[in-house]
Amino acid sequence: MQENDFGAALLFEPQNIRYATDISNANLIWTFYTPVRYAFVPATGLPILFEYGLDTCPLSADDYAFVGDIRPSISLATFYRLNAKDEWIGKWCDQMMGLLAELCGGSQRLAVDSLVPTACLALANRGIQVFDGDGLMARARLIKCADEIKCLQAAVDVADLGARRIREKIRPGVTEQQLWSVLHQTNIEQGGEWIETQLLSSGQRTNPWYQTASEKVIEDGDLVVFDTDMVGPFGYVGDISRAYLCGDRPNADQREAYRVAYDTLQHNIEVFRPGISFRELAEQCFLIPEPYRDHQEAIGHGAGVQIEFPLLCQRDEIERMPYPEMLLQPGMVICAEAYAGKAGGTVGVKLEEQLVITSDGCELLSRTPFDERCLA
Repeated sequence: MQENDFGAALLFEPQNIRYATDISNANLIWTFYTPVRYAFVPATGLPILFEYGLDTCPLSADDYAFVGDIRPSISLATFYRLNAKDEWIGKWCDQMMGLLAELCGGSQRLAVDSLVPTACLALANRGIQVFDGDGLMARARLIKCADEIKCLQAAVDVADLGARRIREKIRPGVTEQQLWSVLHQTNIEQGGEWIETQLLSSGQRTNPWYQTASEKVIEDGDLVVFDTDMVGPFGYVGDISRAYLCGDRPNADQREAYRVAYDTLQHNIEVFRPGISFRELAEQCFLIPEPYRDHQEAIGHGAGVQIEFPLLCQRDEIERMPYPEMLLQPGMVICAEAYAGKAGGTVGVKLEEQLVITSDGCELLSRTPFDERCLA
């Protein structure tokens, strides 16, 4: 913030609030689309959390290490203010102006990650310059400290456990949704929070990728493919992908797709190292065989309190890659991924590993095995 001469950052996104304050809320998913809590983070000093529900469930800043105060929020949600929203936005603006004067030396430069349009216009009418706080937070979260790496390892440990339990439950007659519920139960049981997607498919539904877990019944001979995409313990991501066979013997198409995905992933992991640019990474990563290129995945993406920046594109997409000359650095956590599925085909395999960039290479966080029958 100081580099950009921002007086403060105003955070509404729940994962940014969690990152800045280490405080979650029982209404977490609801607050992703209902602006009822926010954190004011001055350029110097501790954040002020404006929390929802303090009238029934009071919190004290004395119980939390990373906040200076916890105060009642002023809701900007239509859910509460349909007939008097302008009045409440005015009160909220008064609150923001007071904080900028009190904690930021009267600065009128405020970074905001997301904000309802009427509130943004109200700030502008008071002379406040509003800047992109989403990009600011993405850069702030980019390099993980040692404590964050421990949190990420704990999340991946739960993803490993969930993947093992899914594999144990695979059998003819079970549905995709029943298998997917195993991951949810494991995550919540182990202190996790939620799952960002519903990516589990089987048989012909594995190609193309990104088909939602359904009522389809698993049959003998199906590949079952899933991506955990979970926010686990401590609010950090555990994101791995695996494919397992229901049955004893994979067919030739399944073996080929599995081998292509596996070889792609293993080659690319060897390329991840500090000091390599995103452009160089794309140029050095595995060139997937031509029949599989129409459906290939990105090389990978960041992981932290959510699936996040950077997006690492394939070599033929370098020009649309954000910051192609940016370098991998120690402390970045990346999910390396590979998908192999021919256009018009009936088999797809998605594999993914979560890793941390170290001083001399990278270190895998997951210990979940692949299906050796498909690699034999």
